[in-house]
Amino acid sequence: VYLILGWTPLVDNSIRAWVQTDPPRKADAVVVLSSDAHLSGKPFRVAQARLLAGYEAAAEGLAPVLVLTRVAPPKPSMLPY
Repeated sequence: VYLILGWTPLVDNSIRAWVQTDPPRKADAVVVLSSDAHLSGKPFRVAQARLLAGYEAAAEGLAPVLVLTRVAPPKPSMLPY
């Protein structure tokens, strides 16, 4: 069982009627999908918001594991290996 949190600006009001939103429930892990980062290494606001939402979900006890993804090449994440 996985809990995936996500949002995209491509979902407009005409599509929202087709979207089913279930209340959060316990899962094996919370997965936070990566986003681009500034050249300084500071994540964009959307990445910060995703990370905070994932952390809050894990902190609320929805899952014991928080998984963070990395940006795939050719735009590798700014984190060192």
